[in-house]
Amino acid sequence: MDGLFQNGQANPLWLKKLEAVREILTSEGRTLAQGALAWLWGKKPADATDSTVSKASRRSKKTAPLCTTGRWPLEQMREIDGLLGR
Repeated sequence: MDGLFQNGQANPLWLKKLEAVREILTSEGRTLAQGALAWLWGKKPADATDSTVSKASRRSKKTAPLCTTGRWPLEQMREIDGLLGR
């Protein structure tokens, strides 16, 4: 896979991948922050979703709206992983 930078500039291939990931994260009306958090929570094993950090985040008035992201669709998880080369 090509590097993130070429000749001191952002690699155009990575910029395209970044935009594709952004589109997936913000699909279905999610903000970028909601999408990123939902994706991260979707990557956790099921038994880790009730961690202290997640519980505290869900109780916070500032982060509560970010926790209404729902389950992350498996096909979108795979698409992001593919774009990131994982």
